[in-house]
Amino acid sequence: MTLLGDEWLSDEIISTIVEELKMTGEGTLVEDWLFAWTLKDCMGKEGLEEKSGGACFDESGLLQRVAKKIEQHKLERLIFPAHVHGNHWIVCFVDFQQREVGYGDSFATKMQLLTSMVNALHAWLAHLKYSTFINTGNTLPCLTQDDTFNCGMFAMNTLQHQVAGMPLWVHGGNLHGDISLS
Repeated sequence: MTLLGDEWLSDEIISTIVEELKMTGEGTLVEDWLFAWTLKDCMGKEGLEEKSGGACFDESGLLQRVAKKIEQHKLERLIFPAHVHGNHWIVCFVDFQQREVGYGDSFATKMQLLTSMVNALHAWLAHLKYSTFINTGNTLPCLTQDDTFNCGMFAMNTLQHQVAGMPLWVHGGNLHGDISLS
């Protein structure tokens, strides 16, 4: 797939790429951006605690299905794109073996909403009775972007690197790389 120009990637394109990657990750569960959106939606306004005592986590069919997949398949990792701050794509992960949560952010920002996303993950994992996970922050390998519109491309490259072993792009002023669909 070739995407040129300075337009942001749509959530439909992100979802298409994620669907392709779902078939390639051994021991890794790849989820769509709706997973992140649902997690954040279950959190209170400040993103610091879950709404309604965790009932939202229990009532969400999507979160229940993901929890069931993790339990049934004894997965090592969960990884997914997240749309934060209304205009920025990152990739989040849960490492069940190392007991870590974190993300890869091509802006290397310290936005409050990234903290909210990690808090949502922690709350959901605690609700599922998983022991404490360490927040490793922006530790998922990804390139740093030097523009304001390619975060979706960088997030998809990061996701493909983590799940399918594709190399991180060579970046030097211009974006060089492929978003591949089998």
